[in-house]
Amino acid sequence: MDAKGVDIANEEVDWVYWLEDEHAENRRPLLHAARHKDIYQYFIEGIYSFEVEEYLDVFLSHEGARIILGTKIDELANKSGDIVNNNGDY
Repeated sequence: MDAKGVDIANEEVDWVYWLEDEHAENRRPLLHAARHKDIYQYFIEGIYSFEVEEYLDVFLSHEGARIILGTKIDELANKSGDIVNNNGDY
């Protein structure tokens, strides 16, 4: 499925078409994707650390992308068990 700057293949989103500057004019806030129970996991699975390092400002400047990235961080924290989640539970 290809939709407004993201490409879903192999059960994860390829963020390159959303993150790179040449595609900036087509970016959407991704709120629908962040809130859609059937597709948000594809967006989470597609985030790689090099993309976060290089494009953190882009992720943080779009509400849906912030939600997706926050969920990714929470999942990683839950796997490691040594990072506090953002709900304030310790």
